[in-house]
Amino acid sequence: LYLSVKLGAGSDAIKFSDTLIRMQLSNTTADYLYSASGSCTDTSTLAAGGDFGVKYQITGTNNKSGYLVRGDVIQVCMIAPREIREGEKIRVSITPMAGSPTILEVSVPDQVTDKRVSLFP
Repeated sequence: LYLSVKLGAGSDAIKFSDTLIRMQLSNTTADYLYSASGSCTDTSTLAAGGDFGVKYQITGTNNKSGYLVRGDVIQVCMIAPREIREGEKIRVSITPMAGSPTILEVSVPDQVTDKRVSLFP
């Protein structure tokens, strides 16, 4: 699963290693912690239902490695604890150590025809 993430207006920087991501599927939940060695290019470096990796898509003027700061856009990648099914609801929460959690809820279409599908809340 890949997510594009940026900070909301007025938000403080987020340290990846101080962030918990939780994925909830219809019958299972998994918690993910940051893996500095995890790669969004080679997801075999990530543990299913355990690690998330980060790839900078855009680096802001104050970019700092290991952090999400104003102006950055990152790709968060993780492996679901099991196969995601057609018609299923996915809930992902991103919780930094300091700050409020962000919750994303999406539904997978009833029919998936491609290997990759873009989902929007």
